[in-house]
Amino acid sequence: MKSNNLCVLMLGGAKRVSVARHLQAAAARRGLTLDVLSYELECSVPIASVGRVIKGLRFADAGVVDDIRHVISSEQVDLVLPFVDPAVEVAASLAGTVNAFVPVSDGALCRVMFDKGEADGWFRAHSLPVPDRVELPFGASSLPVILKPRHGSASKGIVVCRRMSDIP
Repeated sequence: MKSNNLCVLMLGGAKRVSVARHLQAAAARRGLTLDVLSYELECSVPIASVGRVIKGLRFADAGVVDDIRHVISSEQVDLVLPFVDPAVEVAASLAGTVNAFVPVSDGALCRVMFDKGEADGWFRAHSLPVPDRVELPFGASSLPVILKPRHGSASKGIVVCRRMSDIP
């Protein structure tokens, strides 16, 4: 930590203004200042109202880990926080290889969690509660159900079926 100044790098935190403000307030209560950076594809995003946007690469790009590693070093980042699913695995690649705290699980566990079927199996194997799961095909007695794609995030592809005729 540099004297009484901290720097956080948000990965995909474009809309996380309230989170940034809470972090800044928490730092201030401890007599610290917090600089907020956010790694984004575009500069004109809401987080720019409370921090500085660093225009970067897509999280799926081959050079993204090295690009973010350079940002962490050049900006003297203390904390890296991923805010979108693709950024979590990138953050896992950075953990332990940069001079910043990156609070994520290891990459292998992240990959398991991004596959709903694999995640269900992992939770069950570790005796953790999971929601009831209905496999296709199913009968009307199972309705209503929510159909979710096995891979994906941000509610993309979710279908609510209240009647058998709702099933795609």
